[in-house]
Amino acid sequence: MVERAEQAEIVIFFENHNREPEHAEIHYIPHNVAETHWFFDEIRSPYFKWAFNVAHGHLVPEGWQGFLDAFGVENIGQVRLNDNTGEYEIHLVPGEGTIDFVDLFRQLNTRGYNDWFSLGFGDDTDKVRVRDEFAGYL
Repeated sequence: MVERAEQAEIVIFFENHNREPEHAEIHYIPHNVAETHWFFDEIRSPYFKWAFNVAHGHLVPEGWQGFLDAFGVENIGQVRLNDNTGEYEIHLVPGEGTIDFVDLFRQLNTRGYNDWFSLGFGDDTDKVRVRDEFAGYL
């Protein structure tokens, strides 16, 4: 698949997913740092970028910080933003959950990330308000 993306010059965005309940019919991979390593250790291409889902990272013991520590920002193609409480997958508006967005942006800035952000929560009014707040952290 990556070879075809390279030939077509189309970027694939590969997301760290959320863990599904134990008895769910399907289980996404990768959902944690170890599983994400399976892919990023084997596939090296400028057409295979990480869609870093911060909220999904917040659901695993290593947290979103563990993903940044393991993979840095060099291969991030976009950062996907929404909030949750760290218990289960839900797309809360930032500030309604427990993700420390000030620390997130500080770490992204310190590590040199300056690419796309994707807002996956609320309605357009929520997105504009939070976008304006987050712009102050950049």
